Amino acid sequence: MSGPLSAIRVLDLSRVLAGPWATQLLGDYGADVVKIERPDCGDDTRQWGPPWLQGKAGEAGRESAYFLATNRNKRSLSVDLATTAGQALVRELAAKADVVVENFKAGTLERWGLGSESLQRENPGLIVCTISAFARESSRAREPGYDAMVQAAGGLIPVPPMKTAASRKRSASQLRTSCAGCTRRRRSLRRCTNARAAAGVNQSKCRFMTARSRGSQTRP
Repeated sequence: MSGPLSAIRVLDLSRVLAGPWATQLLGDYGADVVKIERPDCGDDTRQWGPPWLQGKAGEAGRESAYFLATNRNKRSLSVDLATTAGQALVRELAAKADVVVENFKAGTLERWGLGSESLQRENPGLIVCTISAFARESSRAREPGYDAMVQAAGGLIPVPPMKTAASRKRSASQLRTSCAGCTRRRRSLRRCTNARAAAGVNQSKCRFMTARSRGSQTRP
Protein backbone atom coordinates (compact mmCIF):
# COMPACT_ATOMS: atom_id res chain seq x y z
CA MET A 1 0.00 0.00 0.00
CA SER A 2 1.43 3.40 -0.97
CA GLY A 3 1.21 6.41 1.32
CA PRO A 4 3.25 9.02 3.19
CA LEU A 5 4.74 6.33 5.46
CA SER A 6 5.37 3.74 2.74
CA ALA A 7 9.12 3.78 3.46
CA ILE A 8 8.62 3.01 7.18
CA ARG A 9 8.82 -0.48 8.68
CA VAL A 10 6.95 -1.08 11.93
CA LEU A 11 7.39 -4.08 14.22
CA ASP A 12 4.20 -4.49 16.27
CA LEU A 13 4.78 -6.36 19.54
CA SER A 14 1.53 -5.10 21.10
CA ARG A 15 -1.81 -6.73 21.67
CA VAL A 16 -5.50 -6.00 22.43
CA LEU A 17 -6.31 -2.34 21.57
CA ALA A 18 -4.05 0.65 22.25
CA GLY A 19 -0.94 -0.73 20.50
CA PRO A 20 -2.68 -2.55 17.64
CA TRP A 21 -4.87 0.46 16.82
CA ALA A 22 -1.82 2.75 16.83
CA THR A 23 0.06 0.49 14.41
CA GLN A 24 -3.08 0.10 12.31
CA LEU A 25 -3.11 3.88 11.82
CA LEU A 26 0.53 3.75 10.73
CA GLY A 27 -0.43 0.99 8.30
CA ASP A 28 -3.32 3.08 6.99
CA TYR A 29 -0.74 5.69 5.98
CA GLY A 30 1.30 3.12 4.13
CA ALA A 31 3.77 1.81 6.71
CA ASP A 32 4.82 -1.83 6.40
CA VAL A 33 3.56 -3.33 9.69
CA VAL A 34 4.52 -6.81 10.90
CA LYS A 35 2.49 -7.97 13.90
CA ILE A 36 3.95 -10.58 16.26
CA GLU A 37 1.38 -12.94 17.80
CA ARG A 38 1.52 -15.84 20.22
CA PRO A 39 1.52 -19.34 18.72
CA ASP A 40 -1.83 -21.17 18.61
CA CYS A 41 -4.10 -18.47 20.12
CA GLY A 42 -2.68 -15.26 18.59
CA ASP A 43 -3.80 -11.84 19.82
CA ASP A 44 -6.26 -11.97 22.71
CA THR A 45 -8.92 -10.18 20.66
CA ARG A 46 -9.11 -12.92 18.00
CA GLN A 47 -11.42 -14.73 20.44
CA TRP A 48 -13.40 -11.66 21.51
CA GLY A 49 -16.73 -12.31 19.86
CA PRO A 50 -19.49 -12.16 18.84
CA PRO A 51 -19.69 -10.54 16.39
CA TRP A 52 -17.61 -12.80 14.15
CA LEU A 53 -16.63 -12.34 10.54
CA GLN A 54 -19.20 -14.20 8.43
CA GLY A 55 -18.37 -16.39 5.46
CA LYS A 56 -19.81 -15.91 1.98
CA ALA A 57 -22.71 -18.20 2.84
CA GLY A 58 -23.45 -16.33 6.07
CA GLU A 59 -21.82 -18.89 8.35
CA ALA A 60 -19.99 -17.70 11.43
CA GLY A 61 -16.25 -17.46 10.99
CA ARG A 62 -13.45 -17.83 13.52
CA GLU A 63 -12.14 -14.24 13.55
CA SER A 64 -13.75 -11.57 15.69
CA ALA A 65 -14.85 -8.22 14.32
CA TYR A 66 -12.94 -6.62 17.22
CA PHE A 67 -9.63 -8.06 16.02
CA LEU A 68 -10.24 -7.23 12.38
CA ALA A 69 -11.25 -3.65 13.24
CA THR A 70 -7.88 -2.95 14.88
CA ASN A 71 -5.45 -4.97 12.76
CA ARG A 72 -5.99 -4.15 9.10
CA ASN A 73 -3.06 -3.43 6.78
CA LYS A 74 -0.72 -5.75 8.68
CA ARG A 75 1.14 -8.99 8.18
CA SER A 76 1.06 -11.40 11.12
CA LEU A 77 3.80 -13.71 12.30
CA SER A 78 3.47 -16.35 15.02
CA VAL A 79 6.46 -16.19 17.39
CA ASP A 80 7.05 -17.59 20.87
CA LEU A 81 8.94 -14.76 22.56
CA ALA A 82 9.82 -16.97 25.54
CA THR A 83 12.10 -19.13 23.39
CA THR A 84 15.66 -18.41 22.27
CA ALA A 85 14.70 -18.89 18.62
CA GLY A 86 11.75 -16.50 18.95
CA GLN A 87 13.86 -13.84 20.61
CA ALA A 88 16.52 -14.13 17.91
CA LEU A 89 13.87 -13.70 15.21
CA VAL A 90 12.45 -10.58 16.86
CA ARG A 91 15.92 -9.07 17.15
CA GLU A 92 16.47 -9.76 13.45
CA LEU A 93 13.18 -8.05 12.55
CA ALA A 94 13.89 -5.10 14.87
CA ALA A 95 17.30 -4.64 13.25
CA LYS A 96 15.52 -3.88 9.96
CA ALA A 97 12.63 -1.85 11.44
CA ASP A 98 12.19 1.89 11.88
CA VAL A 99 9.64 1.71 14.72
CA VAL A 100 8.80 -0.87 17.41
CA VAL A 101 5.53 -0.60 19.37
CA GLU A 102 5.01 -2.67 22.52
CA ASN A 103 2.70 -2.76 25.55
CA PHE A 104 4.17 -5.50 27.74
CA LYS A 105 4.41 -5.14 31.50
CA ALA A 106 7.54 -3.24 32.52
CA GLY A 107 10.55 -5.55 32.61
CA THR A 108 9.08 -8.35 30.49
CA LEU A 109 10.92 -7.58 27.25
CA GLU A 110 14.10 -6.76 29.18
CA ARG A 111 13.95 -10.24 30.73
CA TRP A 112 13.91 -11.72 27.23
CA GLY A 113 16.73 -9.51 26.02
CA LEU A 114 14.33 -7.48 23.86
CA GLY A 115 14.23 -4.21 25.77
CA SER A 116 14.62 -0.87 24.00
CA GLU A 117 18.31 -0.46 24.92
CA SER A 118 19.15 -3.95 23.67
CA LEU A 119 17.31 -3.46 20.36
CA GLN A 120 18.75 0.01 19.83
CA ARG A 121 22.30 -1.25 20.28
CA GLU A 122 21.80 -3.36 17.16
CA ASN A 123 19.76 -0.67 15.37
CA PRO A 124 20.78 2.81 16.60
CA GLY A 125 18.10 4.57 14.53
CA LEU A 126 15.25 2.49 15.95
CA ILE A 127 12.30 4.27 17.59
CA VAL A 128 10.69 2.27 20.42
CA CYS A 129 7.16 3.30 21.47
CA THR A 130 6.09 1.86 24.82
CA ILE A 131 2.48 1.86 26.07
CA SER A 132 1.92 1.19 29.77
CA ALA A 133 -0.63 1.74 32.50
CA PHE A 134 1.67 4.10 34.40
CA ALA A 135 4.74 6.14 33.50
CA ARG A 136 7.89 4.01 33.39
CA GLU A 137 9.68 6.40 35.76
CA SER A 138 6.88 6.35 38.38
CA SER A 139 6.68 4.25 41.56
CA ARG A 140 3.84 2.24 39.95
CA ALA A 141 5.73 1.51 36.75
CA ARG A 142 5.74 -2.27 37.19
CA GLU A 143 2.04 -2.55 37.97
CA PRO A 144 -0.15 -4.05 35.24
CA GLY A 145 -3.19 -2.08 34.20
CA TYR A 146 -6.36 -2.34 32.18
CA ASP A 147 -8.75 0.29 30.92
CA ALA A 148 -11.44 -0.09 33.60
CA MET A 149 -8.84 0.00 36.39
CA VAL A 150 -7.18 3.13 35.00
CA GLN A 151 -10.57 4.82 34.63
CA ALA A 152 -11.42 4.02 38.26
CA ALA A 153 -8.00 5.15 39.52
CA GLY A 154 -8.34 8.41 37.61
CA GLY A 155 -11.83 9.18 38.89
CA LEU A 156 -13.42 9.09 35.45
CA ILE A 157 -15.95 6.31 36.10
CA PRO A 158 -18.11 8.46 38.43
CA VAL A 159 -18.61 10.99 35.59
CA PRO A 160 -21.32 9.61 35.14
CA PRO A 161 -21.23 6.55 37.50
CA MET A 162 -20.32 3.97 34.84
CA LYS A 163 -17.39 2.88 32.73
CA THR A 164 -16.98 5.02 29.62
CA ALA A 165 -17.53 3.27 26.32
CA ALA A 166 -15.01 1.67 24.00
CA SER A 167 -11.93 1.69 26.21
CA ARG A 168 -11.48 5.44 26.13
CA LYS A 169 -8.02 5.45 27.82
CA ARG A 170 -6.62 2.95 25.37
CA SER A 171 -8.10 4.87 22.45
CA ALA A 172 -6.38 8.04 23.65
CA SER A 173 -3.18 6.06 24.16
CA GLN A 174 -3.13 4.74 20.60
CA LEU A 175 -3.56 8.23 19.16
CA ARG A 176 -0.65 9.55 21.20
CA THR A 177 1.49 6.53 20.27
CA SER A 178 0.95 6.79 16.51
CA CYS A 179 1.60 10.54 16.60
CA ALA A 180 4.76 10.05 18.68
CA GLY A 181 6.09 7.42 16.28
CA CYS A 182 5.49 9.60 13.23
CA THR A 183 6.90 12.76 14.83
CA ARG A 184 10.07 11.19 16.11
CA ARG A 185 10.73 9.42 12.83
CA ARG A 186 10.20 12.65 10.92
CA ARG A 187 12.67 14.49 13.17
CA SER A 188 15.24 11.72 12.73
CA LEU A 189 14.94 11.81 8.95
CA ARG A 190 15.06 15.62 8.89
CA ARG A 191 18.31 15.65 10.83
CA CYS A 192 19.76 12.78 8.74
CA THR A 193 21.02 11.10 11.90
CA ASN A 194 20.70 7.70 13.54
CA ALA A 195 19.98 9.12 16.98
CA ARG A 196 18.09 6.71 19.18
CA ALA A 197 14.58 7.66 20.21
CA ALA A 198 12.06 6.31 22.67
CA ALA A 199 8.47 7.35 23.23
CA GLY A 200 6.51 6.38 26.32
CA VAL A 201 2.72 6.62 26.46
CA ASN A 202 0.87 5.66 29.63
CA GLN A 203 -2.87 5.32 30.14
CA SER A 204 -2.80 7.09 33.51
CA LYS A 205 -1.63 10.30 31.78
CA CYS A 206 -4.25 9.89 29.07
CA ARG A 207 -6.98 9.52 31.69
CA PHE A 208 -6.41 13.12 32.81
CA MET A 209 -6.69 14.35 29.22
CA THR A 210 -9.98 12.50 28.86
CA ALA A 211 -11.28 13.53 32.28
CA ARG A 212 -10.65 17.17 31.45
CA SER A 213 -12.66 16.79 28.26
CA ARG A 214 -15.42 14.87 29.99
CA GLY A 215 -15.56 17.34 32.87
CA SER A 216 -16.04 20.28 30.54
CA GLN A 217 -19.07 18.50 29.05
CA THR A 218 -20.66 17.55 32.38
CA ARG A 219 -23.42 19.64 33.91
CA PRO A 220 -24.39 19.58 37.63
